[in-house]
Amino acid sequence: MKLSAITLIVALSLCVTAFGQAVTPPSAAQTFHVRGAVTDPLGAVIPGVDVTFNSEQLTRTTTTNANGKYEIDLPLGGYTMKAERRDFRTYRRPLFLVPLPANLTFDISLPVGKMVNRVVVGKLEQPLNYYGEEFLPAPSKDGVPFQLYVRYTRRASIDDVLDYTGDKTRYEDPVFVAYNLFSLQADHVMLNVKRKTLDASGNVVISDETGTMQRAESISLNIENGHATPLR
Repeated sequence: MKLSAITLIVALSLCVTAFGQAVTPPSAAQTFHVRGAVTDPLGAVIPGVDVTFNSEQLTRTTTTNANGKYEIDLPLGGYTMKAERRDFRTYRRPLFLVPLPANLTFDISLPVGKMVNRVVVGKLEQPLNYYGEEFLPAPSKDGVPFQLYVRYTRRASIDDVLDYTGDKTRYEDPVFVAYNLFSLQADHVMLNVKRKTLDASGNVVISDETGTMQRAESISLNIENGHATPLR
């Protein structure tokens, strides 16, 4: 017996519905992509560098290839980052947030390793720290626990001002600053902790999350709420 037109249409609709339910894939977790190159300050690539990302839920590590490049996909969220290899100073990035799918580029410069946090008393009776690094609290108004990371060759402090100096002439080791998705390097950086302002001078190189670089002899920035905003 032949099916009527209506019966046939209903039967086909049920088949299509059942088939559609069977092949519908589960929703994939959203991710972002990070890539970059790791070099020494003279531009030579560094293979075999471990690049590690940490969140509250996971830790993932990738390693630079023979061309000094790395890449990795990660679930959306907040992460800290570290790149390290023996005989080089460690690169660190404090908490950064990625709320939407994106392609990030973090190119990394690793200076030759040095003694860390050697303290000497200067003539002005303030302590001088050599070849150190530190994390400074810089939370946002939304309560996000951002930090400002600074790697330096020498640091002095006077009242609310932290004075950082790099060593570009002998060791090619500038001051490095990272804050959320922003970073910079310069010969000299002065940070006013109370005013949340940063003044950088001498061979300043600014990088954003896309890897785009801007160069300047000097720049002044406001460091607040996850953003580094130029001051006029």
